[in-house]
Amino acid sequence: MDRVEWRYIPDAATAAAALEAGEVDYWENVPLDFAPRLEKNADLRVFVTDPRGSQGILRPNHCSAAVQQRRRAPPKALLYAVDQAK
Repeated sequence: MDRVEWRYIPDAATAAAALEAGEVDYWENVPLDFAPRLEKNADLRVFVTDPRGSQGILRPNHCSAAVQQRRRAPPKALLYAVDQAK
C-alpha cells in the first residue's frame, strides 16, 4: 500500500452512494438505517467492529460568558444527559 486517503463525507446518503459506487472502500460508523440497504449489496460486507460499542464524549463550553454567569448551576439539558444515580 503506497498511501491512504481519508475522505470526510458528512452526508450519510452521499457516503452510502460513494461506497456502493466503489468510490470509497470503507465506511466507519454506518448509521443503522443504512445498514440493511448495504447488506443487500453482494459487493459489500457490513460488520460490527467492536461489539462493546463506543463511548461518546460530552464537553460543554465552560468558557462562554453565559456559562460563567451561572457557574454554580449547570444547564438543565446537561443534567438530563448525565445519569445522576451513579
